Amino acid sequence: MIRVLQVVNNMHRAGLETMLMNYYRHIDRSEIQFDFLTHRPEKDDYDDEILIITLKPHGMRTSAYLTNHTHARRAFFIYEKIL
Repeated sequence: MIRVLQVVNNMHRAGLETMLMNYYRHIDRSEIQFDFLTHRPEKDDYDDEILIITLKPHGMRTSAYLTNHTHARRAFFIYEKIL
């Protein structure tokens, strides 16, 4: 499986975020998995949909959905954990 980390400021209904969600809704998630890393702690428009899509029938998350509250230099440790 190919995993793609999507690093965005937040997941509001804006241009980039909407494009990512359109891709995410239509890709074959058995072959490609999106993980999301946002830089803002607030709940965003697409959060609920991302969590629903990433749940398997038995309730196990298949994707990481993280919020980074740190400076970019420290984000390496989050990326390292995902990989």
